Amino acid sequence: MTELQVEDIYQQVHRKITDHPEIKLSEPGLLYKTILIINQEESSNSPLNTNVICDEYGIKSDASIEDDAKVYTRLFARFFNDKIIFNYNKLPAFLKKESTKNWLQKQEVKKMIIFNFSGEQYMEWIIVVAVSLVGIVICKQFIENQQKEAKSQREFKKLSRVTQFQQTYQPSMRAFLSLVVPASIVKQLKIEEGQQVNIEIINKLIDTTYYFNCGDREDADTNEENLKLTADPIPGDSPVEVYVRINIEDGINLLENTIRLRYTLKENLPEQGMFKIEKIARLGSFRKGLEKFVRI
Repeated sequence: MTELQVEDIYQQVHRKITDHPEIKLSEPGLLYKTILIINQEESSNSPLNTNVICDEYGIKSDASIEDDAKVYTRLFARFFNDKIIFNYNKLPAFLKKESTKNWLQKQEVKKMIIFNFSGEQYMEWIIVVAVSLVGIVICKQFIENQQKEAKSQREFKKLSRVTQFQQTYQPSMRAFLSLVVPASIVKQLKIEEGQQVNIEIINKLIDTTYYFNCGDREDADTNEENLKLTADPIPGDSPVEVYVRINIEDGINLLENTIRLRYTLKENLPEQGMFKIEKIARLGSFRKGLEKFVRI
């Protein structure tokens, strides 16, 4: 792994930790909590990996800022005494800050007055130590899982917005029911063109229909054009057949299902739907144009 890759991992961990809701400078155990988060053991009752590291270096879950500072001062002192990190020019870029440079050039880590660091500098040292103790491989896994979680949250929010939009703004599907009924039922129910009627009226029309057809406006228009309709008056008592076209709001079930029985036609009507009588006309004697209608 190159120095740039290490730098990138550190910077990503730094962003994730500083933005984490559980990380607060005012609370104790900051170093412990940072290691816990990178190990992805926040929800565990027995954070094994975190405890192994923290027990080894005396890192406490209730440590004060001063206690944590003593820990990482002692750790860096050990690094320098063992000459693991000695030459400033060979340090990773994320450690080459002015405060770090001044500290390293003194080569006397134990004498460094570390408690005067500002919150930002203090947090930086906390993350440097946590990354060093946990290891780059675990840090990389932490970043990848954080990215997956963030992606899942974005997708969930997007899906929630789409679902909410559909529930709020879902347009009704308009269907058209065309019936051929006896003239007597039209007179009995006293229906007229342009009239809004309830589902009971529609059911009574269906009970007496000889033919019916369900479809969208284009289907209804095409079928109507093929019929032989007349402008003759509708008598009350006669075997004359009458064409009735009904506009049905929220008639999606009528459009999506294949309906060939009177019973299923009723079952697929919207219970709270709005029904409007669009057309009433006498049917010619030859029943021309009924080929696409269902005969009952």
